[in-house]
Amino acid sequence: MSYQEVIGAKFTNVAKEALTYFYKPKAEWINWEDCGIEFTCTGLYNGVYKFRQTQHGISGLPNTFDIVANNLESTSVQAFDNRCSLYEPWNAWLCDNSFGVMMFDSLDEDRMDRNVAPVHIRNPDLCNSAGECFDNRLNSFMDNCWDGFYGCQEREQRFPSMIWNDADYYEVYFTGTPPENLHFRVFGDSTGFIVRIVYSNSNSYAVKVNDGNASPQTQWNDVLGTYQPLS
Repeated sequence: MSYQEVIGAKFTNVAKEALTYFYKPKAEWINWEDCGIEFTCTGLYNGVYKFRQTQHGISGLPNTFDIVANNLESTSVQAFDNRCSLYEPWNAWLCDNSFGVMMFDSLDEDRMDRNVAPVHIRNPDLCNSAGECFDNRLNSFMDNCWDGFYGCQEREQRFPSMIWNDADYYEVYFTGTPPENLHFRVFGDSTGFIVRIVYSNSNSYAVKVNDGNASPQTQWNDVLGTYQPLS
């Protein structure tokens, strides 16, 4: 799981550098049998661990903080250098308590055997001091099983992405044709944001809430010349 909350943990006689360590995805996973030949699986790059009301006695470490994985292949947590700092002994970033995970799945029948990755999660308004803006490249899950000596070529089209909870929006770009049915979940303290999906065709789409009912259509906005965005 890419997101975890740890509440009320107590660390006794633990050095800061020994508090945790985030392993990075293995380069050996870049092959036909595991994660594909373009780049490795990215789940480990998108871990967010929230520590709240922590007791530790470590100088300079707050009692409430987030630890976010060090993504070596995208500009994700690096876009928030005003909120996070890289701590190399952890291979992770120490951040304030404002991050979470957005996870989305394809629910189509071909969700296991049609790959839509790479998927990019972007927000050109979230940039660091060097001008690098949020652009998180995601891969689908590792091959699901083995068939004798060979992989089954079944890869779950599920994509966890670390996010900043207070963003106004995120843009989702699929390399392949976007799935017709998508399920989105947000883990963390976000009060909500807009998700913009770039589709290759002009179909009609419905947004459904947790009870399975379609979200009511918004009112027409004369200024925008279209319907009011979902809030």
